[in-house]
Amino acid sequence: AVYIYVRNGSQWELQQRVAGPAGLGSFGVALDLSGEMIAVGGRAASGNGIVRIYERTGTTWAFHSAVQGQQPAAGARADDFGRSVDLDGTRLIVGAPSFQTAPADDVTGAAFVFDRSGTSWTMSRLTTGSQVQNGAAFGSTVSVDGDVACVCLSGGFGDLTAVGNSTRGGVAFYRRVNAVW
Repeated sequence: AVYIYVRNGSQWELQQRVAGPAGLGSFGVALDLSGEMIAVGGRAASGNGIVRIYERTGTTWAFHSAVQGQQPAAGARADDFGRSVDLDGTRLIVGAPSFQTAPADDVTGAAFVFDRSGTSWTMSRLTTGSQVQNGAAFGSTVSVDGDVACVCLSGGFGDLTAVGNSTRGGVAFYRRVNAVW
């Protein structure tokens, strides 16, 4: 469950307890609040992640919508979609650090940006480029602010120039220009 508190003077008071639906594990593994909306990461019965979005009307939080990333390759392990989330108004970024492009690949990871219009979300997958190697865990932490997005690679970039660089971690930055990341 997710517990939502509001500040009343110098005290924090529980406004609502939002329970995860049946069959959704790890509900609340990641969450972010923006205005009257909260994004909550969890794992569906299939083992792949899902992010549920709730909206507040008055003092009540109710289910608004849910998003999922691209389906991983057949036979790939669970993708960890929703392990990291960041909500900025009508834009949501979600990390899937265990995403595999093929079952035999090591974990590369993925990050997805969603733009909301009403209750619909349009998805864009951020490209990783050739410097993001297997084992990068791309999407282990994500952040979005308007048309700028940041994605952490806890496994790091491939060996760019220095020995051992691939184990140092890194951050990839994106800018949205003409509706393209």
